[in-house]
Amino acid sequence: MSFHSSALAQSPSCADTQKKPSNETQHNTEVSAEALVQQADKLIETLERNNCEKPSVSKQSDAASHTTTNHAQPDKQKAAGALDMANKHWQLRNELTGDSTIQIPYFCEGTYTDYSTRQLRNAIDYEKLPIYTASDKTVMSRDSVSLFGNISITQDGYHLEAHRAKIDRESRQAELSGSVIVQSPTGAFSGDNASISLSQRSALLTNAEYILFDRQTRGSAEAISVNPEQGIRIDGGSYTLCPPNNDWWQLEADTIYLDHRKQIGSTKHARLKIKGVPVAYIPYRQLPIGYARNTGLLFPT
Repeated sequence: MSFHSSALAQSPSCADTQKKPSNETQHNTEVSAEALVQQADKLIETLERNNCEKPSVSKQSDAASHTTTNHAQPDKQKAAGALDMANKHWQLRNELTGDSTIQIPYFCEGTYTDYSTRQLRNAIDYEKLPIYTASDKTVMSRDSVSLFGNISITQDGYHLEAHRAKIDRESRQAELSGSVIVQSPTGAFSGDNASISLSQRSALLTNAEYILFDRQTRGSAEAISVNPEQGIRIDGGSYTLCPPNNDWWQLEADTIYLDHRKQIGSTKHARLKIKGVPVAYIPYRQLPIGYARNTGLLFPT
């Protein structure tokens, strides 16, 4: 398959914009733009169907390689952390047992799972211990609980980690900072900071990475908002179905929204990249959630 980025990226010149086009020209332009978006949609669908197949290319293009080698050190550390999280939750097909492989499409070599989180959940008796916390230092007051160093908070199937945390006793609102990790039955998230409602099961993470198990999606974002009523909103984020160590293609968008009630997602102002090279701009696109078009991406209510 070949990709012609020049046609997808073509824009009118300054001279062209000074002339008012005729109705026929306007119609042809609209048809051409619509055709390009349709071609981009088909390309993304093809990539999603074949996302787990190892690309035939052995290395990235010079441009993509150049971009990678010139990242700042914090970006390298962030990328390494995201890769660690992806590898932690990735299981090859031949490592799964029983009915675990039924929901995996035949073309995928593996899947993202909540295996490690499930082990942790099974070790806790929630009827006797609704909230389990651990840290190097704990400071308690009438209104709040402050935790410092190697923080671990587990409640009802959810596990939180951070360097610092403060929990309001009345509102059950938790403010976390420093290498924050949030793991749930439906996804894993990491970020620099997080604001989490333990009662409403909603969260906001900044400078974040994410994995969504049911969608088999991973990516990064400037901010991720998770809300049982409103869905998942990813601002300034990326989206790919590729396995760990494989960033062959990804979709970058100003906004990615996943609606668990309607079981559908959407992207706004998206750019499709192949091996780090932009090949298409897609103003708006809808996408199904999950292999079986079911969700469960959010904290359960």
